[in-house]
Amino acid sequence: MNKNARSPLFAILFSVVLGTPLVQAEMSATQPEHSFDAAQESFMKKDMKKADADIRDAADHIRQEGDKVGGDSKKSFHELADETDRLADDVGKGMVKSEHDLNKGFGKIEHGLARAWHDVARDAKDAGNDTTAALKKSAGSLGAAAKWSGAKIEEGTQKTVTAAKELPEDTKVAADKVDSWFKDIGDGINDVGQQISGKK
Repeated sequence: MNKNARSPLFAILFSVVLGTPLVQAEMSATQPEHSFDAAQESFMKKDMKKADADIRDAADHIRQEGDKVGGDSKKSFHELADETDRLADDVGKGMVKSEHDLNKGFGKIEHGLARAWHDVARDAKDAGNDTTAALKKSAGSLGAAAKWSGAKIEEGTQKTVTAAKELPEDTKVAADKVDSWFKDIGDGINDVGQQISGKK
């Protein structure tokens, strides 16, 4: 189940205030998160075949996203897709015994995605290109990593994550916010990573 769902009234008010279509104003989960939500539901129903397939959907999406970026980032996405396929294998073979272990796997993958998208944003920033899409995806994956792993995001970083996820698709990050968003999300990635690894 998607824990990021919003009330219809809030979404409508948010849309009216920004003057944007409702479909753009609603906060959406990342595509892998949708697949992981479905896989978790299948897992709880003990339908491991369906859970395996749901996780592979996420792996396919991650691999496709990797094909759209260049340099070292492409390698990162493909490695994460392979890791996701291995998790699907383990689920399908009944090697993942608990919801906790499944969620831990999802959290690790989403954290890797947050870092990969942050690297894409860094490359775009260094090249003087727009970072909006990459920052939004990095923020979305960071939020998903915290959700699945149970990690806590610091209040200041959480505000940036929420703002990034709520930013309408056709709106760019304001120039005066790019550096702070980039830093906040990067700090959040490092912090959540330490929590996932047990170092914090």
